[in-house]
Formats: sequence, structure tokens, C-alpha cells
Amino acid sequence: MIGEIICVGNEILIGDTLNTNTRYLSKSMTTLGIEVAYQVVVGDHEERLLDAIETASKRSDVIVFTGGLGPTYDDMTKETIAKALDMTMVLDEEALDDIRRFFEHRKRTMADSNRKQAYRPSGGRMLRNENGTAPGIYIKNEETHYILLPGPPRELMPMFEKEVTPILETLSSDVITSRIFQLSGIGESDLAEIIGHIMNVSDNPRIAPYAKLGSVNIRVTAITKTKEEGNKQIEATTALLMPYLEPYCYSYDNKSLEEVVVQMIMEKNHSIAIAESCTGGLLSSRIINVPGVSKVYRNGFVTYSNGSKETWLKVPHALMLKEGAVSEAVAIAMAEGVAKVSDASIGVGITGIAGPEGGTPQKPVGMVCMGFTINGKSFGTTFHFNGDRKKIRDYSVWYALTTLYSLLKEELKETPNKKG
Repeated sequence: MIGEIICVGNEILIGDTLNTNTRYLSKSMTTLGIEVAYQVVVGDHEERLLDAIETASKRSDVIVFTGGLGPTYDDMTKETIAKALDMTMVLDEEALDDIRRFFEHRKRTMADSNRKQAYRPSGGRMLRNENGTAPGIYIKNEETHYILLPGPPRELMPMFEKEVTPILETLSSDVITSRIFQLSGIGESDLAEIIGHIMNVSDNPRIAPYAKLGSVNIRVTAITKTKEEGNKQIEATTALLMPYLEPYCYSYDNKSLEEVVVQMIMEKNHSIAIAESCTGGLLSSRIINVPGVSKVYRNGFVTYSNGSKETWLKVPHALMLKEGAVSEAVAIAMAEGVAKVSDASIGVGITGIAGPEGGTPQKPVGMVCMGFTINGKSFGTTFHFNGDRKKIRDYSVWYALTTLYSLLKEELKETPNKKG
């Protein structure tokens, strides 16, 4: 079955609101056997929304709408769908009671405008919203299924799980099985060179690479009649890909890079401490998001000023004067210093120029130096990133994790952990 997602709202169209719903809906619909082929964003404009509905109805079996179910005049999704499908709007008394109870429970008075949210197209049925005042709506018109959901993710996601999933589970006889290979250390064009001959063999399973911040992922998707058949196809394709991907693949079971790094640290009975300047604690934040990391995470310092590097990490003042705060030598000294003061076997130091000011011809904005020490062996590296301040900091954290991963991977190869 072909699925389509239509997000309604000027705030999404002009970029004021980050559209996180499509990612969630696409993944959820795919696991239910619905191939999401189209995503559309439409502003609060009746004629344009009518055009989108007409186009989607011709090409898609399941159309999911988000947004436009509120109480104000510019919330027009359900009214426009009713017009497109030649239905009337009717008051749903049960939905009205739910909305009243929502306000009563919170000791608030329901505004007259909220009554608008209890109306639905005559051919649809309400989907209960336990987290807000906008009920969802399900309509089956001929062979097309229309699902209307509220825009806020905290309302949309629970409604999809509880109300929509049981509907969609009955629609498709296909089973979609997928696996995502997460890679580091290779670009999209280089990846296409080494696995292009496999990608072009068949459309099922489909092999689709896509770039992310500093990395490339590959999604392998099989459409079959049974889960067992899908798993067999995925495993067969994995066997074909892994000889080429093994040097770059850190996970194909949905583990994040930080989860893999923490697991490797645990496997070698290491401990880690981190000192950050330009990243301001972002690397530590990623690391400590991993459950169980307290077993190996010793300490984190944000040493933004030169004085704090000298005071807390014991970076020599003479080294700072000679090399400058943004240098591999200082990054290594930060790593060694934080490891020593934290009694950790691994230390990481990051120092750089995130911009937009502070760069020089010799040390431009985007220059980031990193130092690593593992069991007394130290290593430094320098990166040059493009982008705004946020992107430079995000890239820095990603490449710190990838470098840690590479160093730990080599150590695991050299001295495999023996448990007995």
C-alpha cells in the first residue's frame, strides 16, 4: 500500500516549527507495511489544501494529515477534507463531552471556540485524544483511507499508537522488514563506488544510502508476505554487504555511535573523562545519555578559558603561550590532564574556534583540535569544519566519537578481551 503524509500549517511551511512528525510517522507506517512514497507540507490555505487532497487521493491508499485541527479560524483541515469528499460537518456529542471533561479536569473553563473541535466530516469517526482537545478523525472513502491527527507530537504519537495502529494493521498484507547499517569514515560517493554493483541487482530488497551529519547510513528494506521471508532476505543482503562495509559499519541494530563507544569502553574495562572547550559539554552530554555509563564515566570539565585549562587540567602555561589554546599540543595536554585528575584510563580534550568570530588566517573559524589518551598513549588530530557555530560544534562531537570508536576498535583488535 502507498502512504502519504500531508502536514498542514504555515508555521511548518515557513520554518518556524521543526517538522518532527514526518520522521515518526514514516517509520511507524513503514513497520506496518505501508510504503510512504510522498510527504507534502501545505500552508493554512483552503484551495492549496484542496489541491493536495485531490492529488494524494489519486496516488495514495493511506493519507495521514497532521495539524489544522485546532479551535481557531485558520484550523481548516477537517472542513477542507469534508469539502473535498462531498461530506457535511456534524457535531460529535461524545467528542464534545471528552473536550469538556478535559477542561474540567484541569479546573479551566472551556471556550466557545473549542466546540469547533467536536465537529467531524459526516463519513468519519473520531479518534480519542487523551492528551489534548483536538480529536483525530478516520475516514474511509471508497478505497482510500484518510487519517487526521493533531499537530503537537505529544498528542500525535500516543494517538497514533493507540488509535491509528490497530486500523493500519488490518490494511496491508505485505510485511516490510528493514535494517539500517550505520557507517563512519566514508562518504556517500565512495560508498556508491564499493557497493554500487550490489545496489543495482534488485529492487527487493531495496538498498538505499542516505547522508547524515558527518556520516552515511544504508537502509535495506524487504517487502514480503511473511516476517520470516523478510528476515531471510535481510540476512542474505547483509552477508553480501558486510565484506565491503565492515571497516566502516559500527552498528546495524539501531545502536547510536555513543552507545557503541560506551560498550567498547566497558568491554576493555576502561574509564573515561572528557575536557571540552568549544563544544561546551556536548560530548559529555552524548556519552552520559547512554544507560549504564556511570560504570565507566569519571568526569567532565568545560574549560572554556585559558585559565581554567591551566587550573583544572594542569595544562602548562608555557605550552599555551607557545602553541596557542587551539592546537593539538594543548588538546593532548587537556586529554592527559583530565585523565589524570579523574583517574581515568581514557581522556579526551577538545579545543577549537566555533565562530562566528575569533578566527585568523593561521587558525580559521571551524578549526578544531582534539587530543586522546588511552592507557598513557596519546594522539592528536585537527579538523576543519564548515558551517555556523552550532554545526561546527555538532561536527566536532561526531568526529570525536568516530575517532574514539576507531582508536578503541584498533585496541580491541590488538588485545582482545578475554573473559573466563
